[in-house]
Amino acid sequence: MYVLRWFQVLSTLASVGVLCSCGQTDFGGDIRVPTDRQHVLTAETSSRSAVRLPDDQLFNIHIKRSSQTPGADGQARGASDATGAGESHCLAEAVNGGSATADFKIGHQVRNDSGLAQRVDIDTTFEWAQLIEASTGAGADTRGSATLLLMVLDSKKKTVAQMKVVEATSDQALARVSSKDQRSLVVQIEPRRSYDIILVGQVDVAAAPDQEIRARLDVKGLQMSLTFAPGSARPTAE
Repeated sequence: MYVLRWFQVLSTLASVGVLCSCGQTDFGGDIRVPTDRQHVLTAETSSRSAVRLPDDQLFNIHIKRSSQTPGADGQARGASDATGAGESHCLAEAVNGGSATADFKIGHQVRNDSGLAQRVDIDTTFEWAQLIEASTGAGADTRGSATLLLMVLDSKKKTVAQMKVVEATSDQALARVSSKDQRSLVVQIEPRRSYDIILVGQVDVAAAPDQEIRARLDVKGLQMSLTFAPGSARPTAE
C-alpha cells in the first residue's frame, strides 16, 4: 500500500524575482536548437519588441530524458515528455532496490545578434502538480525528490538566473499541492551569445528492499512572454 505524500513548495502564488549565479549547472548536456528555429534578435529588432509563446511561435526547446536501474531483484521505470505547445511531465518509479530518474526542459532559445546588450523581461504562467508516493513505513533508504526551476543559461552553460518553483523530498511533511503559478525574471543578454530560457523539471527515486516509491511532476499550459529592450537589466533579489 502506498502512503500519499504531496509536499511543500516555495511561493505557490505569483512572485517576481531573480537569483543570479556565477556557478556552472549541468542538466544533461548542451541544448541544441536548429538555426531555423532559433529566435534571433537583430539590429532591426533592437528597439522594444516582444514574443508570446506558444501563441506567436511554438517553444523551440522541448527535451525529455529518463533512466532506470532495476537492480538485482527490483523494478524501475523513468518516463518524461515535453511539447512545443507548453505541456510536460516526468515520472520515476522504483521497487525492491531499484532506482530511476526523469527530467524535462521546456522553453525558448534566443540569440542576441543585435550588437547591443539587451534587457529581457520574462513573464511566465503555468499550472503544475507534484506527487511522491511511498510504501507504508518506508525508511530513509527509500527516497524521492522533485524539483522545478525557471532558469536562464547562456551559451557557455553559465547560469544567468535561477528561480525555484518546486523543491521537495519524500521526508517532508505530508501535503497535497497543485497550483496555477506566475513567475517573472529580468536578465541582461550580451551580444553574440545565445540564451536558453527554460523550465527544468526533475524527479528522482530509489527504493529499499521490499519497498516501493513513485514521483511525478506535471506542467500544463505554459505561456511565456519575452520583452526585449536595449539597456542594462536591474535584477530584483528573490
